[in-house]
Amino acid sequence: MDILPPTYNEVSNIIRELKNNKALGPDNIVPKLIKEGGQKLKHRIHTLILKIWEKEELPVDWENSIICPIYKKRD
Repeated sequence: MDILPPTYNEVSNIIRELKNNKALGPDNIVPKLIKEGGQKLKHRIHTLILKIWEKEELPVDWENSIICPIYKKRD
């Protein structure tokens, strides 16, 4: 079964639905900056996603993550 690559509209909708008040990632980019990056940034992100789709391989930097536990009063 062939799955079609993500369309520009799908990527644009996902960007629009990002929540603003999220913590920075390892790249120090906040979601609000991506959302306000305009149509040119959305096109570049879509192009990047299409290249990843074709290669079927994630960039090595995307494998990094930071986990920060947030303790509650009872913990």
